[in-house]
Amino acid sequence: MKLANAFLEDEPSEQPTQPKLWGAIARVSERERPKTYAAPSFDPSKYQIMEKIGDGAGGTTVHRCLDVSTQKEFAIKIVPRADYEATPTEVMLMTQWSARNAILPTHVVTQDSTTYMSMELATGGDMLERILREGPLCEAQAAQVLRKVAESLSDLHSTMGCCHRDVKPENVCIKSDDVTDVRLCDFEQARPLLKHGHVYTKEESKDSSRGSLDYMAPERFYGIAAGAEGDCWSLGVLAYTLLRAQLPFDACLSPLQRRHPILKADVWDGLSEPAISLISSLLNVDAGQRLDLQGVFAHEWLSANRVETLSPFSSVQPPCSVQAQIDQAHSQACRLAQLAQLNTGDEEMTMSCSA
Repeated sequence: MKLANAFLEDEPSEQPTQPKLWGAIARVSERERPKTYAAPSFDPSKYQIMEKIGDGAGGTTVHRCLDVSTQKEFAIKIVPRADYEATPTEVMLMTQWSARNAILPTHVVTQDSTTYMSMELATGGDMLERILREGPLCEAQAAQVLRKVAESLSDLHSTMGCCHRDVKPENVCIKSDDVTDVRLCDFEQARPLLKHGHVYTKEESKDSSRGSLDYMAPERFYGIAAGAEGDCWSLGVLAYTLLRAQLPFDACLSPLQRRHPILKADVWDGLSEPAISLISSLLNVDAGQRLDLQGVFAHEWLSANRVETLSPFSSVQPPCSVQAQIDQAHSQACRLAQLAQLNTGDEEMTMSCSA
């Protein structure tokens, strides 16, 4: 098993109550920034920024970019801020983690009040854009996407001792034309993985509430640190969103409501029993009883939808059921306004699974 060298150090902490990993993260932040460069090291003439392939918060855009000297393409994220700085945890992951099914920045450069981050190119956009454009996935596709995201999270937890804290469709990138060829991205919210039930100290509480509220585990609204269990909750919400193109809960407007989210009355309509079993186990409000990643990998829904178990006559995925296609068509019709904003080209909408 790989292990970050920083975590092998055993230097005494000035604050005994501070979690061991917290001090290690701080030391890595001070010691290792080999992939972060100041503006003078950046020569724009060596790169050709091409068409936009994605949008983010705060005016952030993602473009296809060409290294003129090598003719290799990659993605470049352009942040209209000069004060952007990768978090200590993100820097550690960039420099020490051989990520599995994940995309991390390889270089961070600031020039002319703009920050540029280079990373692996994912030409299919993010999963939210895909769902809004073409509707939900069928169960075979969703199961394969979920497995790859879970593999990335498992590697992150066990190898680097960190949790992602922001698993959602926007942070699942599609690498190619195959919707199941995905990578987990955006590790800005990642933090050290603390013991189950750990309550944040004052120092640890800094930015602890940041993230996407609709995907946060209920315990986080009690001030409990996001851990592996929190990522598993987010994985459950992601799985449901992939299948239904909507959230599974009634609207939650206050932190108190988010501590006790209520499932929609028709939440399980149209889903198979194995899918319901997996998602409901991940959405257990009791973090101690919530399904963990090993349980996810062993679950019958993922086992039944492994690529090697599919019929060779169905290409990669088996056909969706007629009801699934009806649900998908209805979802597409409800999102025409969103499609009009997202689709700037003349691409025709296609069904996510062929009959």
